[in-house]
Amino acid sequence: MPRQLIATEGLSKHYRLGGRTVTALDEVSLLVEEGDYVAVTGPSGSGKTTLMKILGCLERPSRGRYRLGGIDVGGLSGDRMAEVRNRIIGFLFQSFLLLPQSTGSNGSRSHGPLLTAPSCCLRMSRRAPSTAVRPAMS
Repeated sequence: MPRQLIATEGLSKHYRLGGRTVTALDEVSLLVEEGDYVAVTGPSGSGKTTLMKILGCLERPSRGRYRLGGIDVGGLSGDRMAEVRNRIIGFLFQSFLLLPQSTGSNGSRSHGPLLTAPSCCLRMSRRAPSTAVRPAMS
């Protein structure tokens, strides 16, 4: 049975903009298991970047629950969130942020799930870091 890497329940994110509240993410629930390829798509302003920031432990949801590899990250301290980003999640940015001598596969060696940005694609795997990185969207 595949292992659950990402599980969210009712994730919401609200921002204060002037005197009003803007809902950037509204009640998102998803499950990503080991080996899954997931593409997050939608029009501008639909919450893709907000979702990726929450999944990457860069922001906290306003409401809902997020478990990453069995860890409930919602209640972690800032230092612990940084440790999760450092040890569990791998980030791969589009070519403008890769070192010139790096490729997508050797520039993304990590111990766990791989989040790519800003295209909002996920490559989730616990396989060896040398596994080729393939885009989730064409």
